[in-house]
Order: sequence, then structure tokens, then C-alpha cells
Amino acid sequence: MSDTKSTDTIVIDVCKDGWTGGLQLGIAKLNENGRGIGYRIAGPEYSGSQERLLRHTLDERDAEKIRDFLRAGFPDTDAAKTIECLRELTRNPKSTAQAIRDVLNAIDRLAPVVEADEKIRQQQERIAELEAELNEAARVSEALNRRLYAEQLAGSALYAAMTQPTTPEQRQAALDQFQSAAQQVTSTDKPTA
Repeated sequence: MSDTKSTDTIVIDVCKDGWTGGLQLGIAKLNENGRGIGYRIAGPEYSGSQERLLRHTLDERDAEKIRDFLRAGFPDTDAAKTIECLRELTRNPKSTAQAIRDVLNAIDRLAPVVEADEKIRQQQERIAELEAELNEAARVSEALNRRLYAEQLAGSALYAAMTQPTTPEQRQAALDQFQSAAQQVTSTDKPTA
């Protein structure tokens, strides 16, 4: 158990719901002011109108007995076994070698999980690379579209300069319009691959 004492109190409450009349079973961690947070184990959801029928403050013995029941009903995972082995090391130095073997075995059983995490990390990195490539391709595509639009404008101006004007002044105005459009094309950002 821990050497430091918590000022929190753990309680189990049985309450009667004011709306439904149903019984509620909950566990809560309360601070020195009697306030805290809890978890409803059974019964209707808390509505704020319950009446407490019974409260039991848990002590060390209660906590150990509850842990025993939980361990029996829900066997430890490899990580929990590893932690328990480490605790045993500090309690019983004679079983140190066996505890170390148990820890190493638990670590070996966790190795596939670590390998899967590494593969997921690699896949996430590849996805990020592909997203960057797609963003760059979209930027290049937008630049190409802007350039194509500018070239179309220049082509339309040239066509107008060659076909529509009937007087030298109109022809010169159309050529000036073409030159202006052509300058826009050359000043448009050129895409980079």
C-alpha cells in the first residue's frame, strides 16, 4: 500500500431516486469538504433528486477485499501482471528471480502490440507525406490553371487584334490589349514540379 495518506474518502452510497423511486448504487471519492466525483454502478441515472439511504466509508480492508473480488472476476492484463510482479519484488526479495522472469515474459507478450504501434506510426507518417504531396500537386494545378486562363485572355486579345479592327487606331488598341495580356502571362507564377 502507499505510504502517503490521501485526504480523500471513498464511499459507497445507496440512494433512492426521487423521480422513479428506483434504488441507485454508486461509489464516490470525496474531499475533506465532502465534495467529489462518483460513478453510478447500478440503478437509474442520477437526476439530482435522490435521497441517500445508506453510506459506507471504505477502509483498507474493504478496498483489499474488493480488489480480490475484482481480480477473481476480471483477471489481470499483462500490463497489470507486470506491475504486480514489480510490487512483489519489493515485498519479497526471495522471489526476485521469478518476478524478473515474469516481468520479462509479460514484456515479451507485449512485443506484438509495440510492433503494431510502430507499423501504425509508419503508416501515419506515410499518410502525412502523401497529404503533403497532394497539397503540392493542388498548388501546382492552381498555378497552371491561372496561367492557362491568362494565356486564353492573351489569345483572345490577339484574335481580336487580327480580325475585328477596321481602322489602324482600333488595330493598335487591340494590339496594345494583346501586349498587356501577354505581359500578364509572363508575369504569372510559373508552376514548379
